[in-house]
Amino acid sequence: MVVDLESQSRRIGQITALSAAGNRDFGAPVAKAKISLAAVERRAEELDTIASVLPIERRDELAELLNDHDVETLKHLVERGMATLRCAH
Repeated sequence: MVVDLESQSRRIGQITALSAAGNRDFGAPVAKAKISLAAVERRAEELDTIASVLPIERRDELAELLNDHDVETLKHLVERGMATLRCAH
């Protein structure tokens, strides 16, 4: 599977920026899908691993907002960025 990292990064950046600002208007109204509590808790724990780049006080809200693919992409981008920072020193 080919992942367009630039567009995923932009999308996650927009979601994070809107979430940090407390803005919940993401365009056209969308019916909220039923999300299992276990899935949300799992995503919240995954988000804990990248807490250094996310507003931790919004972790639970982001866990509901993002899907599993978004969280995995975000983790990949953070890990890639951290590796770049380590190589730069």
